[in-house]
Amino acid sequence: MFHGSGFTGSGEKKLQGTIGFEALADGTFRILTASTEIGQGTKTIFCQLAADALGVGLEMVTLAPQDTSLVPDSGPTVASRTAMIVGRLVQEAATEIKERLKREKAPLRLEKSYIQPDEIHWDETTYRGDAYPVYAWACTIADVDVDHDDGRSPRASASSARLRASRRWRSLTWAALACICAVCRSITARRRDRGPPTRGVRSPI
Repeated sequence: MFHGSGFTGSGEKKLQGTIGFEALADGTFRILTASTEIGQGTKTIFCQLAADALGVGLEMVTLAPQDTSLVPDSGPTVASRTAMIVGRLVQEAATEIKERLKREKAPLRLEKSYIQPDEIHWDETTYRGDAYPVYAWACTIADVDVDHDDGRSPRASASSARLRASRRWRSLTWAALACICAVCRSITARRRDRGPPTRGVRSPI
């Protein structure tokens, strides 16, 4: 199976997502993007991409708050475009900053915007062409053992056997506890019926 990455058709071309990147005076770097973290790992992905491109440790890269007064419009945080489109912009910006630092001193800031490659074509009238710039591919494999004699899976049989043994053990345990409780109740009842033991005389059970 495969899944289209980025906005369908001319979506990314119209959005022209933009990110900012800064090399700070203290030697650290900051990513400015409107892509938000909603549990999909955006903060980690962006910082890893930047740190790898810069050749620095992950602790040297931070992500600015997603405040519209601070960051440019990177487009919406949806599906795979965050990693593919915006992530690529982060990578390119980090690479460019690294080259500029060879000639210039920090602090430095630059912005990168998505430019759709010329080879990607989409017709808004006929809705034909390259629906997505790239696809993510995946394959699912199931490894199954089957016994040719009875048609059952040995793994499933072993699992079922363990489950049955566990259930039997629990049943025996509960039965034993029930017997113990019954004996205890019987002894208590016999003692109550006989009354308190006479002083100096051992009370039989």
